[in-house]
Amino acid sequence: MGVLTVNLAMDGPEGDEMARPPVARTEPVVTRGMVGAAGP
Repeated sequence: MGVLTVNLAMDGPEGDEMARPPVARTEPVVTRGMVGAAGP
């Protein structure tokens, strides 16, 4: 049996990091919508 490698690019476009407001520390990393979209 072989090995499968999957590389996921999770970084968004660069250059606008300082232009957008920061994400609040109290905001969850994984939301209920993400969990529901993952399926059973």
